[in-house]
Amino acid sequence: MIQTTALTVSALANVALLGLWLAGSQHELAAPAAAPRRSQSPPPAEADGDYGRWRKLGLDEHEAKRLLFATLETRALGAIESPWERYWQSSDPGAAYALRLLEAYGRVRREIEREMGTAASASPEFSRAFRPLDAQFSFLSGSEQIELQQRRLGTGERGRAIECSEALVVGVDAAPEPGVSLDFLAPAAAFEVALRESPRSEQLRRSRASLDEHEFRETFVLLERADSTADLAVHAATRQRLRTLLGAQRFAAVAAPRDPLFAIVARVGRERGLDPALLSTAYEVLNDAQGQLLDLAVARVDGERAAGGAAAIAATERERLDAAVGEVVATAILAAREEFYVGARHRVVVPRDAPTP
Repeated sequence: MIQTTALTVSALANVALLGLWLAGSQHELAAPAAAPRRSQSPPPAEADGDYGRWRKLGLDEHEAKRLLFATLETRALGAIESPWERYWQSSDPGAAYALRLLEAYGRVRREIEREMGTAASASPEFSRAFRPLDAQFSFLSGSEQIELQQRRLGTGERGRAIECSEALVVGVDAAPEPGVSLDFLAPAAAFEVALRESPRSEQLRRSRASLDEHEFRETFVLLERADSTADLAVHAATRQRLRTLLGAQRFAAVAAPRDPLFAIVARVGRERGLDPALLSTAYEVLNDAQGQLLDLAVARVDGERAAGGAAAIAATERERLDAAVGEVVATAILAAREEFYVGARHRVVVPRDAPTP
């Protein structure tokens, strides 16, 4: 009897537990669905390709975009043949590979826009394709970055002949080789790009003048202004402002890469085993004399006074140069400079329509 009663109670308890479990299940089925882990916003109507398929599988918008970009990028880059693998044919494998990368990301952009429309270019998940230069030029739009990237690769190495003129002879510095044309940008944007990437900005960074940001920007502007005109007064004012801004030593460091005379001093210095510090001092002396001759030309004094002023400048220059590097090396430097000047005057191009003497 006791055993029968226990079995009966156990059976009733099991039935009760089963009833509670079923009731709980029915309650859960009847209750509103909990918020899903991923966003359930429907995919765009036009996204009926991979993006739309992944959204229907439960990926949220950002996950589907990242997967789409990774798929397209992997496919495009995987199709590139490395030019280094054909080393016996590629004369410039780095440039060839960069061009192929540019073309590959162009295909990625077209595939994204075909599947998701042009508005997709604003998605951060696709920024590597639509904003390829963000690390350097985040202030440019995506289309401007792509145009700049294309122009970079479309500009080959160009030789540059140093043209000589009377202005150069009296001390006007040669302008650096032109870089990529920025005429497609607004002036303010073009200026910011040029500060970061241009022959002149690279020249300033390599000058060893240790410029801070303010000095760098002002020096860049002053040199740009001077190189845009042949007016000797502008060049004289530029030199004076740069000397005031930077001091004589750092001004010489900025001027050296732009001045053919520095190459002359460097050559003589190598031949004579001149210490680099003395080489810089020697160039600073010559650079100071150039500035004084330029000031004399701008003053437009009469012939006799001009001759006297030039002679005084030359005497001071020789005295300082002898003290800096010794008489023998000073003589060699001045002789090399004179040889350059004579050759430069002969290289001046005479216009075809100029009258015959």
